[in-house]
Amino acid sequence: MLAGRVRRAPESWRRLGLEWLYRLVKEPQRWRRQLALPAFVGLVALDALGLRARKGLDS
Repeated sequence: MLAGRVRRAPESWRRLGLEWLYRLVKEPQRWRRQLALPAFVGLVALDALGLRARKGLDS
């Protein structure tokens, strides 16, 4: 969108805060990526609360 390769949602969709939904409808391949967001948010929340077991090197 910022590079001008994708059209923006109509003004009414943007005003309602639904541009993300418009983009999902226009670009169905985005669904799989969008489904990963809740899991990511959950991991970030657990990490912030110190409840997630860390793997690998800790700094």
